[in-house]
Amino acid sequence: RKSGQHTAHLGSFWNGCAARTERGIEQSCCALIDVQHRQAFTVDVRQTRTGSEAPSRLEQAADQLDDVLLDLQTVPRLDLAAVVADGNYAKESMVETVTGHGLPFISRFPRNANLKYLYTGEHPRRRGRPKKFDGKVDFSDLQRFDLVSETSTERVWTQVVWSVQWTREVRAVVIQQVGKKGQVTGYAVLFSTAVTMPAHEIMALYRSRFEIELI
Repeated sequence: RKSGQHTAHLGSFWNGCAARTERGIEQSCCALIDVQHRQAFTVDVRQTRTGSEAPSRLEQAADQLDDVLLDLQTVPRLDLAAVVADGNYAKESMVETVTGHGLPFISRFPRNANLKYLYTGEHPRRRGRPKKFDGKVDFSDLQRFDLVSETSTERVWTQVVWSVQWTREVRAVVIQQVGKKGQVTGYAVLFSTAVTMPAHEIMALYRSRFEIELI
């Protein structure tokens, strides 16, 4: 609100706290998160550039992350487990940037994500390409997912599926919120590009993302 007319890169950005787009400036923060001790350490902060010649917000974030990962590779005894990002960054450019550095990318799918089951049956002896997919994922019917854990308030399901958007296999983790009568009251869909990563590890890494809000 204190920005003047000549403030650099003043523009309209999404304000998560207000749940609406507001005029101001924006910065993007990359941080190292110590999951065990729930601590975050800033490693890079950049302001989002605006104007006709500025690349898109997501392109700027991908370039920033690429530079940060290149720098972190030179730090001795630093073992990165994965890159975790909010669902707003779950785009192809970010996935390619992270996996290009040999790291898993963990984020959140939208509720209408286009995912397909992988075909695991026998292939008939006929001409043509073998069958690869076996139907679209319907989050209201998870019978073909594996149940990982269940409590009175939460059920966790997982399965390796095909992302149509990114043309790659991912491990999806569906977290269902359960009401007092056992009914599903809501759900979230996390994913990791590392298909062998356990579901609970994906959940722990994604939830650690909140630590960046404190800095």
